[in-house]
Amino acid sequence: MSATTIHSASGYEFRIDTVFRRTLACLRRGALLYALLGIAYAGLGEAIGRASTHLLWNDFDVIQYLYQRGLPDRYGYLAAVVVRTTIVLWLVGACTHILSALAVLWTRDLLEGQRPALWRSLATGLSVMPALLIVALAASFLSNFGRLLLVVPGFVVAGILWVAAPACSFEKLRDLAALRRSFDLSRGRLWRILVLLYLPWLLLTGARFGASHLIPRLDLGYGVIWSTYVGVQGALMALYGGFQIALTCVVYFELRSAREGLPRQSVAGIFD
Repeated sequence: MSATTIHSASGYEFRIDTVFRRTLACLRRGALLYALLGIAYAGLGEAIGRASTHLLWNDFDVIQYLYQRGLPDRYGYLAAVVVRTTIVLWLVGACTHILSALAVLWTRDLLEGQRPALWRSLATGLSVMPALLIVALAASFLSNFGRLLLVVPGFVVAGILWVAAPACSFEKLRDLAALRRSFDLSRGRLWRILVLLYLPWLLLTGARFGASHLIPRLDLGYGVIWSTYVGVQGALMALYGGFQIALTCVVYFELRSAREGLPRQSVAGIFD
């Protein structure tokens, strides 16, 4: 058995290379759809980041509040950054779950070689929006605050709950049922799920780090350098967002196939 393969009771394989290959195939067939979702992901992330600074609080207010209670400035600043970053990641993570749930039906169509049912896919996600909001906020909260308190368990929780939102949308599951469904699908496949989940994030982090060091070295004016930096960072986030949304949906269907022994080409047949 390959190191990247795990067999279900039915003999069906869950392979890392297959998941990435099918994700790229979906991105080629539905490039515009996922590009729009990626732009929405990047835009929501930027909006949430700005709101956390201008609407919730700013660092000076938090530092002053903590300083009045005897906490030194440097610890106050660190606390402000950690708290704000955690809240931003929580809300951005919830938005990612929701966007993945909205895309799950047209991803199924792309996997089966059909024309994507865009409006039907959106309607499917919106029809379970109350439960989906709870699932998205809960999954993102458990993952991000888990990483804040206990790093490794937090990453594991993120993998376990990764496909809760697609399950909620596609199978019409309620909040706790969707979380349990994601846990059930991930059993026995967790380390492969973590590779799929965090490898793109590591590549994004490396690309953003490289851009932040290379762009300032360009022989351009400050205004041009800053505009280029912002544009490149935004483009990287949009690319990552579109890829991550497609990947989440493909992982969900692959896990279903591996758990239930469904052929890939008819992964959704029992639902229609």
